[in-house]
Amino acid sequence: MLFSGTTGAGKTQAINRVLRAVRARDQRALIADPAGGFFSRFGRPGDVLFNPFDRRSVDWSPFAEIRAEYDCQRIAKAAVPDGTGEGAEWHHYAQTLLGETLLALHQRGERSVKRLLHYVSSADIKELGELLAGTPAAILCAKGNDKMLNNTRGIIATYLGVWRYLPDVGTFSVREWVQDETRTGWLFVTYRDDQMGLLRGLVASMLELGIVEGLSLSENQDRGLWFVFDEVDSLGKVSSLRSGLTKLRKYGGRCVLGLQTVSQLRETYGKDEAQTLLANLSTKLILRAGDNETAEYFSKELGEQDIDRLQMTTGQGTSSGGLTNPGQSSESFNTNYNMQRVRQAAIMSFPASRWQRSRLTIRPCQKSSRRI
Repeated sequence: MLFSGTTGAGKTQAINRVLRAVRARDQRALIADPAGGFFSRFGRPGDVLFNPFDRRSVDWSPFAEIRAEYDCQRIAKAAVPDGTGEGAEWHHYAQTLLGETLLALHQRGERSVKRLLHYVSSADIKELGELLAGTPAAILCAKGNDKMLNNTRGIIATYLGVWRYLPDVGTFSVREWVQDETRTGWLFVTYRDDQMGLLRGLVASMLELGIVEGLSLSENQDRGLWFVFDEVDSLGKVSSLRSGLTKLRKYGGRCVLGLQTVSQLRETYGKDEAQTLLANLSTKLILRAGDNETAEYFSKELGEQDIDRLQMTTGQGTSSGGLTNPGQSSESFNTNYNMQRVRQAAIMSFPASRWQRSRLTIRPCQKSSRRI
């Protein structure tokens, strides 16, 4: 389900209506929560909040997600998303280095995030090479590969810089939360606008781990596990999002995405991948667009309309006082102009027979006493 609209168009209020229904059904939800708005409205005892800059946050650790050796590479791919173009190979090296380091420390019985960051970011080649001996990442520590290792570490630093704010030894696991169906609470992954530069990659990692674990559940379309990602275009890249949109349904997963601009989604995922994501969202609520590119995209997707008008022309005849000729003309109605001028809380409704604009009355949610 996609909710598209610019700031102030009513997108978040529409998502609030969905969340009220989810609460009423006592179903679970994993929510990417900008500014903590959803937590302040819907948070209640039994819910879980994650934000390393919030004292109420659970203590998450990548080591808490490990059940088997192959989980280390899964965690690495969640932390460092797949790259595109020329950067794809370097992202793969970064995933390999992080995954193999996680595994080596796990096998030693170490669970320190600080030690993990030391090895992947600053340990000298000899020390790192001893840890990774006999692994696929050992080539990074070979003689003459200093530049290769430094470039790989540069990629890791981009995504793991915020990990230094995590507790050194945490116990919370997103995978356990998804698997534990006795839970009825929600998991809020919150971030403030001023924190987004630091938290973007970490937020995306939490969402990635949740989706991948959702795909490992037993098939049950009635489970009701919601993944709600408002402002998905401004989040970091969630590599498994496409798989989630296409496959989560049979496991009881439901995806709700909020979108402001198509251009930012393309910047994060690439043009082709962004198109695939949008194509797999079959239910769309389209509110006022804030830019021409987004308006043009949805106007093309929704199509155009031919308007037939009966035209009567009157002329002077030679044998009578006048002449009336009936006729018809057909013109194309371009919705691009209109989609940028829909009033607040109004939606575009497109029945099969004709185009019309409909009013959507959205009742604001009452806030609880919780704040981010």
